[in-house]
Amino acid sequence: MGTYGVMGCDHEIRCDYEKLRKDRLEKTRAQMEKEGLGALLVFEQDHIRYITGTKIGEWNHTIRNRYVLLCKGYEPILFENGSAIASKRLLSPFMKDIRPNGGDMRGTISPSGGGVPRAVEEIVEILRERNLQDAPLGVDDPFFSWVDALQKAGIKVVDGHQCMLNAQKIKTDEEVYLIEMAAAMVDAGFYNVIQAAKPGVREIELSSIMRDTCLRLGAEAVHNAQVTSGNRCFPHPHDVSDRFLRPGDMVFMDVVCDYMGYKTCYYRTFICGKPTENQKYVFEKAYRIVKDTMDASKAGVMSDQLVKMWPKATDIGYASEKEGFLLQLMHGIGITHWAKPVIIPGFSEDHPEPLEENMVIAFENYYQKDGDAARIEEEGVITKDGVRALTKFPIDTLISSWEW
Repeated sequence: MGTYGVMGCDHEIRCDYEKLRKDRLEKTRAQMEKEGLGALLVFEQDHIRYITGTKIGEWNHTIRNRYVLLCKGYEPILFENGSAIASKRLLSPFMKDIRPNGGDMRGTISPSGGGVPRAVEEIVEILRERNLQDAPLGVDDPFFSWVDALQKAGIKVVDGHQCMLNAQKIKTDEEVYLIEMAAAMVDAGFYNVIQAAKPGVREIELSSIMRDTCLRLGAEAVHNAQVTSGNRCFPHPHDVSDRFLRPGDMVFMDVVCDYMGYKTCYYRTFICGKPTENQKYVFEKAYRIVKDTMDASKAGVMSDQLVKMWPKATDIGYASEKEGFLLQLMHGIGITHWAKPVIIPGFSEDHPEPLEENMVIAFENYYQKDGDAARIEEEGVITKDGVRALTKFPIDTLISSWEW
């Protein structure tokens, strides 16, 4: 991959979006074949983008009234919001078959109107035309009304969500490029956030600085800019508030930045003032967990080996691994914020899986002692020899915002 920049240009190699779209579709087809699917019907917006290279605003993410049908041996069909079809045909000419969507807008249009059965009837007719009506249809994340109508029409509905997650597990060079571009935006955001982190500044203000930085640099969205400070750090609330910083507060921040559909999951910890010995100890422990785990990771390493390196939930103030869920983990990241594999205590010891070359992994941890807490997260590409870090903001030093 060539140089980094948000603009495409004629004089340097950057992201080849035509290749990106082609590779993603081919990976999806290969996974369908592997899992024995005749067709896929997907509603999840990230999955639609993965197959078609098309998107729409975030407002549609939970409504799921767009969908794509991908039949074995055929080009995908995008069922789009009616008023968006004309612009898609004009601006996304690589998508050849775009039709009006059906359904009932997540049940907000009265089911008595029969919107879902009519939409299903259209899907079934296409499957019959292609002699796929008896083959398994993978469906990723529909509502009950869709599954019910498909099954009543005699279609064998199976889990298509796993098919999509498996197709996305190994990243192409273009995908890694886009993830690293998103991470570079967050690098800049952390620089600006720490400069602004003074007593009296609220968590939500720091969140807004991160969002502003990423959006100005070209991010499509910032799905999360969570800030946690002081006595909110333990137990971890996984949220942002209007609490204002005080001298001596530890602060950690998590950012999910979206660039061209590809996400980050990126934590850093710093301090507002001068750290105590306990705060230095907590930060060093958090840093060592991430560093040692990354040093031990490469293609072929099994997940159960890595889980053994982490502290138990009971060692950091939680009653059990279930109550400490999301504090010590590794997870894939890509066009979906959480991708395969997910490596967690209490599961991965008994269900080991290998790291594979060109997975992109978020190495995520948390440590606390006597109420002080730190959270650090790195993103890296798995190689045959180790991990290439994509996140560049320093993690080996507890930075003071007063000295930044």
